[in-house]
Amino acid sequence: MPQQDAPDVTENILARLDEMLFWIRIVSFAPAREHFQRILDSDEKRSAYQLTDGQNTIAAIRQQVPVGQGTLHAWWTEWEAVGIVREAPNRKGRKQKLIDLRMLALE
Repeated sequence: MPQQDAPDVTENILARLDEMLFWIRIVSFAPAREHFQRILDSDEKRSAYQLTDGQNTIAAIRQQVPVGQGTLHAWWTEWEAVGIVREAPNRKGRKQKLIDLRMLALE
């Protein structure tokens, strides 16, 4: 069996990973969309989630979404528990959404 060059092997692996990613997205789209719809069950929650980008503060989000600080903090706690937000890597204490809702056709 002929030995492949390293670039050929890498390209082959990347092509297979791309194909796997395609199929994972196809089979997980509907369940993921349902998961997010169930959790983000109001316009306010969806708007607050979209603004949760790791840069916006609670005050900045509240300027655009009319909810109390305690409400937003409670949502973040719930969303982190169900895995749709995480702590922002560059801003300790701030939350960052896992995915843009446009990717799930929810915005």
